[in-house]
Amino acid sequence: MDTINGSLFVDFKQAFDTIDHDILIKKLSCYGLTCSTLHLLQSFLSHRVQSGSFNDNISKATLIRRGVPQGSILGPLLSSIYINDLPDYVSFGNCEMFADDTCSRFKTF
Repeated sequence: MDTINGSLFVDFKQAFDTIDHDILIKKLSCYGLTCSTLHLLQSFLSHRVQSGSFNDNISKATLIRRGVPQGSILGPLLSSIYINDLPDYVSFGNCEMFADDTCSRFKTF
């Protein structure tokens, strides 16, 4: 009998930048957060702008429609909450997650 052991490693590219605010708020609502807390978090996520600078030139400010603020205390927590149900959808092996990295280990006979 042949046995195959394997691992699948996934690194979500730009994970913090791709979070859909509406989906995140719905997930937080399912955890039982109050309306006022959800409203506060929605306010924290929405109407954010960013620009960059290079050689004393500043780019035009752009409205950010997705993602969580990087460098914030809440960013990693909200990102983890956003993807924490991923193991529920992995139908093979054990799924382990750390920040935006995921590993699924499996064995077949």
